[in-house]
Amino acid sequence: MVEFTPKLPIEKKNAIANLGAGLIEKVALKFSRNFWSKKTGGSDFFGRVPSSSSNRGSCGIFYDLSRKSTPKKSHVLMTVLTGELALQASSMSDIQIVQHVLDLLKGLFPGETMPKPDKYIVSHWGQDPYSGMAYSFVPLGSTGQDYDEIAKSLEDKLFFAGEATNRQFPQTVTGAYLSGIREAEKILMKKFEEEEGFL
Repeated sequence: MVEFTPKLPIEKKNAIANLGAGLIEKVALKFSRNFWSKKTGGSDFFGRVPSSSSNRGSCGIFYDLSRKSTPKKSHVLMTVLTGELALQASSMSDIQIVQHVLDLLKGLFPGETMPKPDKYIVSHWGQDPYSGMAYSFVPLGSTGQDYDEIAKSLEDKLFFAGEATNRQFPQTVTGAYLSGIREAEKILMKKFEEEEGFL
């Protein structure tokens, strides 16, 4: 836990508390061949409707991340775990998570001989000691103003960047990147202003 001395202003603390900490985990599977395109019509993504609303976070969409420039060499599907399944994933091994995804794919492509994945990657944002989450979100009762409040620098000495400080592009790498540029510009402008006669 980060502790600030002196303490953060109450407005900033409230804004941080107002935003939610979203959790989403990703699973990418690399196969020796593409077994899904015939049924999906070559689409870059396809979805699945879970059997019950309690399973909504269980791989509702699959993205075809195969390289289009070398279609015979790279066959990659990625899906996301959200909701309860994302929370449960923290107590599951990567092999268990991958098997869960493979079982769902078998249900989507019955009769298809599905190869075992050559490689796989499973994210673990929920277990990351530095983030503990994937992205911010605006829960009921919060507003976009909370992003603006978190972004405010303190006395031109403490600057804040990250996707949770970018109201226009929250929940994205783009938002995090742009916020870093924004804060770097503030720091440079402050330095230039301190140099006598520079500006």
